[in-house]
Amino acid sequence: MFYIGWCRHLGDASSYLPTLIQQVDYYAILTLVSRDYKSMNDRADIEWAPRVSLAKIRALYMKEASGICDDALVDEVGFSLLWRCESIIEFTEAVKGWVKCKRCARSGTTTLIERKLKKPSEILRCPTCAWQVRWRVYVAEANKKGGRLEAGHALEAFQRYAGTFPGCRTPKEKILEIDRLINDYHWILLA
Repeated sequence: MFYIGWCRHLGDASSYLPTLIQQVDYYAILTLVSRDYKSMNDRADIEWAPRVSLAKIRALYMKEASGICDDALVDEVGFSLLWRCESIIEFTEAVKGWVKCKRCARSGTTTLIERKLKKPSEILRCPTCAWQVRWRVYVAEANKKGGRLEAGHALEAFQRYAGTFPGCRTPKEKILEIDRLINDYHWILLA
């Protein structure tokens, strides 16, 4: 337990500590010392968009082929692809050395944290909000959501979609952008 070393550090003063405090575990002391335990929680703010359901993409294509325009399905597939593309772009940039602070992003600001050591044990700390995470934890959280968040050679296709889809107004424009992304991705895989 952490309190043993802490009490030894205090020397004779440890006898003045209440018995209750001497029996507190490491996490309780960490909470008392840090004052803001949320800033120590490295996994709490990491979220990635999940993979897009192939069944929904297939349903979209089947309805489009039969002449039925399901606006809700178009939006669901289109925005799911958008969020997945944004996650892929963000993770690819993190692998290159620039990690976006997830807590700052939730509050609407963008803070980039430079990865300097390029080691799995490196701790990334946000200078703005004090959020911190080990690089290996960041990668492990990315792999939980179906993995494959690195763009590889398809980065340009993901960036194009993320840049153009939000500007699409009609369902037809949205379907064309969805189709363009899927075709670009498959052509890049075959190349």
